[in-house]
Amino acid sequence: MKPVSSEKPLTLLQVIALGIGAMVGAGIFALLGQTALIMQSATWIAFACGGVVALFAGYAYARLSASYPSPGGIIDFFRLSFPAVLTIALSFLYLVTLILTVAMVARAFGAYAVQLFHQGNESALLPEVYTAFIIVVVALMNITGSHAVGKIEVLLVGTKLVIIIALVATGIFTVDTTLLNITPFSGDTLFSAVGLTFFAYAGFGMMANASDKVVNPGRVMPKAFMIAILFTIALYISLALVLLGNLSPSELARRYCCGSGGIPRMGEHRFCDCCRRCTAGDNIGH
Repeated sequence: MKPVSSEKPLTLLQVIALGIGAMVGAGIFALLGQTALIMQSATWIAFACGGVVALFAGYAYARLSASYPSPGGIIDFFRLSFPAVLTIALSFLYLVTLILTVAMVARAFGAYAVQLFHQGNESALLPEVYTAFIIVVVALMNITGSHAVGKIEVLLVGTKLVIIIALVATGIFTVDTTLLNITPFSGDTLFSAVGLTFFAYAGFGMMANASDKVVNPGRVMPKAFMIAILFTIALYISLALVLLGNLSPSELARRYCCGSGGIPRMGEHRFCDCCRRCTAGDNIGH
């Protein structure tokens, strides 16, 4: 089946950027601290296992999107596979999940923006203003068309990755290797942690929605899924090792995200700017 979109086609790089942009965000800023409370210094193992699960799921998405390219993504896959009632139920659940994800990321942007631009301001309304602002801005970006969104996504993801990789590179110099000694954990503990870490990769499904906008989905989509997921696995493992080499799990969870104390050489003000920039790109494509 050939792509049905009449818009200018997306490139492999743009599809990969869409996938990385959808994955990298909530996994760093929301889940890493909670996973650390469960797995302690073995958090990186949970992210590695979650990544393996994501690779299998991503392969299924890649083959389906290559065979049935459409803007509906997983909802069209439901329609092709299940009875109408089940399709409606699963589609509704998926849409609610997307809404909650966008709300969480937008709310995080609002909180970081207030810390960056209005330090000391305790107004409850100000974060909501920034939250509404970023949702409106991203919605307007999406209206401009998939090719424009693809270009914006490449730019934002590139900026985000430069910032995060810089944080990792800086944090390496302050790692205390004794904090990374793996503590014993049970199979149940690992299973619970993998359940959390998989959500850090869940955004890869967004690439399926772009399958009708590439020239050769049979070639592009499998490559895009595998490259995006493998890169994200490496990024999450690196972050987990660096952060838990600088912070105890409880401290990391208390700071809620890869916090300012995790990278001592980066000031808190600069870190908030990093978080704001990283979170800003996470809504694109959702």
